[in-house]
Amino acid sequence: QVAISDWLVSSPCCIVTSAYGWTPNMECTTKAQALQDNSTMGYMMAKKPLELNPDHPIVKTLRQKADADKNDKAVKDLVVLLCETALLSPGFSLNDPQTHSNCIYRRIKLGLG
Repeated sequence: QVAISDWLVSSPCCIVTSAYGWTPNMECTTKAQALQDNSTMGYMMAKKPLELNPDHPIVKTLRQKADADKNDKAVKDLVVLLCETALLSPGFSLNDPQTHSNCIYRRIKLGLG
C-alpha cells in the first residue's frame, strides 16, 4: 500500500506502522524463533504501508522519468531501491537482500560509466 504523506519533510518516503504494530526488532525476533509457525507469520506481521513525500526532489524526478518512459529499467531499479531503503532505515529486514545488492551494483556500474 502506498499513500501520499502530509507530514514528511526531508525524506522522500518512509514505512509507517500502526501504534500496535511490530517494531523491526520484534519482527526479527519472531522470524528467528526456532519453532515459528510460518502459516501464522503472514497475518501476525502487519503490512507496512509506504508513505511518499510528493514534494521531495527524488520523488518528483522519479515521477517525471517514469512518465517519460514507463519501461525504463533504471527508473524501476531506483524505485525498488527507494522502497527497500525505506524498509532498511527503521531496521526492518529485506525479504530478498540479493536483489537489493544487485540493484545497487547496477547503479554503481552506471555511475562509473
